[in-house]
Amino acid sequence: MVAIGAGEKPEAVKRFQEKHKLSFLTLADPLVWDENHQPASKALSVFGTKGVPFFAVIDRRGKVAALGMRSVEEAVNKAKNAAK
Repeated sequence: MVAIGAGEKPEAVKRFQEKHKLSFLTLADPLVWDENHQPASKALSVFGTKGVPFFAVIDRRGKVAALGMRSVEEAVNKAKNAAK
């Protein structure tokens, strides 16, 4: 699991990770929207998302297994199905 703090500074992401004792990789992507309200961050634009939270399930081969989930529960279910 990887979490990306879209629109967050690295220091804020690090504080959040420490506060919540997250054991997985957390990254910061401080650029979120351009002047045309399009994703300007690499992380958001790769998946074509227009809002957060946004979840993508990447399988063990590095392929996108599911996109667009809006909750952790939905993402976990998609990940379990992708692993079958």
